Amino acid sequence: MGWWMVGVMAVGACGGDDDSGGALSTIIVQDQDGVGGSVIGWFYDHDIHVLPAPPEGSCRVDDTSAPTCDPACSGGQVCALDHTCIDPVMMIDVGTLTIEGTDAGEISLTAGVNGWYELHQQQTLLANARHVVVSATGSDQMGAFEVGLDAPTDNFLLNGEPSPPVEGEDLALAWGGADPDSVVRVRLLDSAGKAGIWCEVADTGSFAIPAQVVSDFLAIAEWNDAGAGSTVERYRETVISVDGGARVQLHLGRGALFFLAPPG
Repeated sequence: MGWWMVGVMAVGACGGDDDSGGALSTIIVQDQDGVGGSVIGWFYDHDIHVLPAPPEGSCRVDDTSAPTCDPACSGGQVCALDHTCIDPVMMIDVGTLTIEGTDAGEISLTAGVNGWYELHQQQTLLANARHVVVSATGSDQMGAFEVGLDAPTDNFLLNGEPSPPVEGEDLALAWGGADPDSVVRVRLLDSAGKAGIWCEVADTGSFAIPAQVVSDFLAIAEWNDAGAGSTVERYRETVISVDGGARVQLHLGRGALFFLAPPG
């Protein structure tokens, strides 16, 4: 699984500054160490119910397999991550999306055939960025808006890949530098896409995933010889309200992708 997809799974399933449990329309601007930068923008026609991020300073084990609902959804509804039936979410157009303040200068994007806004490049977007501003011209589906946010500091490097997880033992992570105004998100996955660990922690330069969390993860995880793609990311977020009641979240992140080796 690519970095941006792991990042998207993490970000799209959180509420940012909002605690209602709804998924916000989201703009992600991020760099991955050694790979480059990307922009992803999803704009939804309504909120959907998802599992919120764990409180800062804590971790949670998630069953990341396809959700099931009991009773089964009917009437065109689908099963959401929190096992509730919801109306299918639809992507909407917000006109031209412009991103300013990145290493690439001004970037203008329009929605692709898949309905979202997307850019991937080998060069960084945030390595030298100070303040990033994203604006949209708007459409008949969402009004025009502008949202800005200071970028996380410094490039983000892991100090070596973590050891394979061991039942009953903490799993230590360490990274270069610290940024008290940012948060670090840890997303560890198994090989089968069935289990994950999600942590939200203070950006102090290191964190140990508690032994009980590791054990709970291993109890439902499935592995192959290749291990699994996982991420650690330093990020900042902000949320604004747009005319008509929509909410838009801007997420700026600098992260590292690594492969979590299978246990034993």
